[in-house]
Amino acid sequence: MTTRTRFLLASSTPALFGAARRSAQRGVTLIELMIAIAIAMLMAALSAQIALMSKGTFGANAAKSRLQEMARFATTLIAHDLRMSGFRGCTGTAGTLSSTLNAGSFQFQFDQPLTASFGTGSSFSPALDASLSALAPAPSPSSDVLTVRVPASGSQALLQQATSGTAALQIGAGSGFANSDIVMVGTCGRAVVFQITADPSGGTIAHTTATATPGNASGDFQWNFGQTASVYRLTTRTYYVAPSTLKPGTNSLYVYADPDYTSGSPAINSGIGQEIVEGVDQMKISFGIDTDGDGAANVYLPATGVTNWNQVVSAHLQLLMATTQDGVTLAPQAYSFPSGAAAVTPTDRRMRVALSSVISIRNLLQ
Repeated sequence: MTTRTRFLLASSTPALFGAARRSAQRGVTLIELMIAIAIAMLMAALSAQIALMSKGTFGANAAKSRLQEMARFATTLIAHDLRMSGFRGCTGTAGTLSSTLNAGSFQFQFDQPLTASFGTGSSFSPALDASLSALAPAPSPSSDVLTVRVPASGSQALLQQATSGTAALQIGAGSGFANSDIVMVGTCGRAVVFQITADPSGGTIAHTTATATPGNASGDFQWNFGQTASVYRLTTRTYYVAPSTLKPGTNSLYVYADPDYTSGSPAINSGIGQEIVEGVDQMKISFGIDTDGDGAANVYLPATGVTNWNQVVSAHLQLLMATTQDGVTLAPQAYSFPSGAAAVTPTDRRMRVALSSVISIRNLLQ
């Protein structure tokens, strides 16, 4: 190889290598970059949409689960008291129930186990007792109002035979009863409702004539109760739906107890209802009437159709539950309530669930 040839080869080699390096280092064009960005943005949008849909589905399922949970809780509370309404110890309907209380007050009519008023949308039929219409917030007339008379706590057995119908009853000391409690003493054949008229913490329950609220018209039971008898604290509970104070713009289930024993000593005519279950939009109840005395309901009627509450043997409870937060559904959710009613389309986007339960009133089936 000549010297000139070697020079040409040597001088051309760097140029060839530089061209190869420039070819390997070539970048993307502007169009390719824009396409890549568009694809990335599309993928991000799809991911965000999937995340939002998953969050919405999770939120809707969580809201529905909470509605069902609240509905079960409300149904359990009301069902328990319906089953216990008309409790007379072990006397059943065949035993004798009397009262020494001064007559007149709605909450002390323990001879009537339950009663209700039908909400017409603008009023109640029959009209509410004044103690109920004065509650704040007031019961909603789009729902029914249910009142039950039930035991408020456990029982205390008598320790010895009473020597007469006017003699004080003897129970264990520290029983939890208080002066002015409304109680019932009963055996399997007879029961008497009265008000305690002295401090019973030492184990002695006095029931003398008194003019307090409600007081005893008589201190004589006309019966000597013995060690087969027990003493039970009684109360009247009213369940109703009213605007929520905890979640404004929604409704809740309330209960008004009279007497109210939550503070230990009885609060009579307190006028204070307790908000116990949120999200209860409406409540409707129809009652099973036993017209032939066989213990089974022959017909179900609203409160306006019941003429004898002692013939009620069951109740059909219906609750319309609604989420306390709006915007849960994608569009207004139509619903029908109570069963058989025309469909209603609300203006909000709350989720609603209608539930129903049939409850036997066992104390009136005995």
